[in-house]
Amino acid sequence: MASNQNSAQQDGQDLGQKGSREKQLTGKMVLAMFVGFFMTVFVANGIFLYFANKTWTGLSTENAYDRGLNYNEVIEREEAQKELGWSSSVEFLPARDSLSLQVVFLDRNSNPVQGLEVSAKIQRPSLDRYDQTIRLLEVNSGEYSSPVRVDLDGQWQVDVTAVRPDGFEYLLRERLFLQRENNQ
Repeated sequence: MASNQNSAQQDGQDLGQKGSREKQLTGKMVLAMFVGFFMTVFVANGIFLYFANKTWTGLSTENAYDRGLNYNEVIEREEAQKELGWSSSVEFLPARDSLSLQVVFLDRNSNPVQGLEVSAKIQRPSLDRYDQTIRLLEVNSGEYSSPVRVDLDGQWQVDVTAVRPDGFEYLLRERLFLQRENNQ
């Protein structure tokens, strides 16, 4: 029985020692946890703000409000284009060490449309730093082409404007995917 009492006393001493080793939750500890939590949130928000401001490319549509007000005119222009019955193709073609943009216009009878003033705005859908506007020259009957510098593979949006001698504007928007064979 004496050995049982000794072991009970040892257990009590062990419990007392364990109790003294455990840290008790104090007001300073709660304050430190509270401040630490909010500092983590502020640092994370600061990182998000930095990258949001660094990667923002600005407005993607200039004068969006005015364009919205004139939307009925856009619809009328599209209807007039459909009445012409033109067909067109837009593509990037390899040309020596670079690329060229080629646009072909055919009328409703599949005859080439000649004598147009053609320009194209080539833009990356996600970044505006690669945007460029070029003028295309008629290289064959109804075929318009111009060398173009396109540094990145992937999707490109090409907005073509073809103006007839009478002033009528034919607008065309194509999304092209460029994949070069030897990516360097």
